[in-house]
Amino acid sequence: MRIALYVRVSTLVQVEKGNSVPEQKKRLKAYCESRGWDNYDFFVDPGHSGSNLDRPALQKLIASVTNYDMVLVYKLDRLSRNQRDILYLIEDVFKANNVDFNSITENFDTSTPVGKLMLSMMGAFAELERQQINERMMMGRIASANKGRWRGGSGVPNGYIYKKGTNRLEIDPLKAPYIVQIYNLFEEGYSYSHIYEKMAEMGFKLSNPHRIRVILSNATYKGCINYAGEVYQGNHEPIISAEQFDRVQDLIKQRDMERNFPSLKQRHLLTGFLQCSCGSRACYHGFNKNGHRYEYYECYTRMSHGKMAKAKRCTNKIWRKADLEEEIWNVLEELEYEDIKTEEPDLIKPKEKELAKVEKQIEKLMDLYLIDGIPQDALVTRLNALNRQKDTLREQIDTLKKKSLKMSYTDFRKAKGKLGSIRKADLETQRAFIGSLIESITLLPGHDLRIKWRF
Repeated sequence: MRIALYVRVSTLVQVEKGNSVPEQKKRLKAYCESRGWDNYDFFVDPGHSGSNLDRPALQKLIASVTNYDMVLVYKLDRLSRNQRDILYLIEDVFKANNVDFNSITENFDTSTPVGKLMLSMMGAFAELERQQINERMMMGRIASANKGRWRGGSGVPNGYIYKKGTNRLEIDPLKAPYIVQIYNLFEEGYSYSHIYEKMAEMGFKLSNPHRIRVILSNATYKGCINYAGEVYQGNHEPIISAEQFDRVQDLIKQRDMERNFPSLKQRHLLTGFLQCSCGSRACYHGFNKNGHRYEYYECYTRMSHGKMAKAKRCTNKIWRKADLEEEIWNVLEELEYEDIKTEEPDLIKPKEKELAKVEKQIEKLMDLYLIDGIPQDALVTRLNALNRQKDTLREQIDTLKKKSLKMSYTDFRKAKGKLGSIRKADLETQRAFIGSLIESITLLPGHDLRIKWRF
């Protein structure tokens, strides 16, 4: 008789006593030897959930099932936790090919009517148990969230330290001041990129500028917690006041609206495209004096009204509105594709290679666990670290892909050919045209410019 021995553990079950891969293999081998069965093969799925059939070793077993007389498992739920899948495997895969099925702990034989009944009942209970566990876990997490306890998720936010004993977040005295600074700089008009650069200069390094927006949008900093799409009052001390957090959310919405639909609000050609070399935004300003209208663009921090009065005033010179707009039109008229098209290094491929390397390390780690029996504590610690690294890399790759925006030479020539008529068009059309070519304009000291193109 030839036996197929199937073994499965999930990443959570690996640490449970009696369910590890070596333990299952040991018990299955002893069971076979006690009955004089010495012709057997192992099919092992480490780190795979039993909620579906998408498992490499199981699929290999299904493909070669005609080579065996019996499939043997340690427990029924090792085969599957879903009743429908269990019945499919036994009735449509195993029995259809004259292959018996047996579980050494539940002790039933599918070749008898009683065994079939037992199988159906055990499968039903296994699925019911899984559903009840999930329900209890969800209810427990919601109850915990209602009490204001930190529920984990994507990790402890920068600026906090998680205390296991109390399930509370405590302020990190070293990092919390950076969080306060990020919120203040954003209210002062600084862009995500400039805040990111300033933080790096101060020694607070983040993976990318998008992390600034994540920090600015995280309600944890005003004393709340997020769980399952709902916001609950936390039991931790806030770093940012609720009032400042709400102001920042309004500013984020405003900037998003200006970026995506500039024509809804903007009444001036370059509003929304300008930023100052000091890191703040630049905007239009105009006033009437002695019967004359004075219009210009200036850094936010030069203004003497509102919140900008609290910021350190920028010393960069102002630009007359007409002069700056004419300068931009002149740059566009003289622009040639070769002057601005640069071959940026492919940042995505190195990240993808690094991700593949991490996934290979995870695979090798599981092999070491199965073959050499490395300690479970070491396995779990290293596995968690690699999974965190994998998630970070995937996030970075997604961010880089979203930033990849290029204009073809053909599109550039078409746009350039419309320049004459565009200058005579309405403001909305002019702004859309400039936005198709220019991502941002930085005002430099000495009335100089730095343009970031969309090429």
